[in-house]
Amino acid sequence: MREIKELLQDKHFINKIEKLKKMYPEKRSALLSALHLCQSEVGFIPEEFQEFIAKELSLSPAHIKGVVTFYEMFYEKKKGKYIIQVCRTLPCMLCGGEVLLDHISNKLGIKVGETSNDGKFSLVTVECLACCDKGPSMMINETLYTAVTPDNFDSILKELK
Repeated sequence: MREIKELLQDKHFINKIEKLKKMYPEKRSALLSALHLCQSEVGFIPEEFQEFIAKELSLSPAHIKGVVTFYEMFYEKKKGKYIIQVCRTLPCMLCGGEVLLDHISNKLGIKVGETSNDGKFSLVTVECLACCDKGPSMMINETLYTAVTPDNFDSILKELK
């Protein structure tokens, strides 16, 4: 992952932002794409980028902050190499999601919203992973897992280490 100061001075990155602005009838419509671009490069969306993109898109910094904090897919703080997202909706909780979440938290020694000391794992909850019939579900980075039990998680964890 790159440092934000380096990224904001990178002509190639700035050109990508300019292209995004031109893709939409109004430049402010490029906001979500720009946020995704930043997060893919840096791993999160720091305040420096929020201020930069507010100026670029003629939006207020408060508007940018509101969008970043509204969507669960955006992070304001650096996350671990593996982001473990556990579904917290009722169907998953009824299928053992709460037990799974407690198991993951205990196994990794972190609470929801925290990152392990080694920077390897971050644990977050999400509203829905659209697998209500196969709960409990979770995602680790871009990989979806369904019907996850604590034992399944332990096996998955061994593969990641």
